Amino acid sequence: MADEDGDGPQPYAAYLRAILQKGLLANELPIVTTNPNSLEEQAKQKMTKAGFDYIKGGAGEAATMDANRLAFRQWKIVPRVLKPTTPRDLGVTIFGQKFGM
Repeated sequence: MADEDGDGPQPYAAYLRAILQKGLLANELPIVTTNPNSLEEQAKQKMTKAGFDYIKGGAGEAATMDANRLAFRQWKIVPRVLKPTTPRDLGVTIFGQKFGM
């Protein structure tokens, strides 16, 4: 949450809402792209070649990049839509007469 002066951290949803409002109402784009596919290209344009190559190369031994790739490979999405459900009664009663499906 932001502090009273407004300089503290803010909820992420408020940050995204501010980006959208500035873009829609004032045609003002954020400093950093919100498109993850464009992020590397934008960094390449803004950074020195040596700085970009250092970061892109894993900043040293590339241990963090290796750990991140391993973590993403191990992460699984667990679908929750195929849980068992109780049988549904699709029948209807009209004027005291039961109609089943």
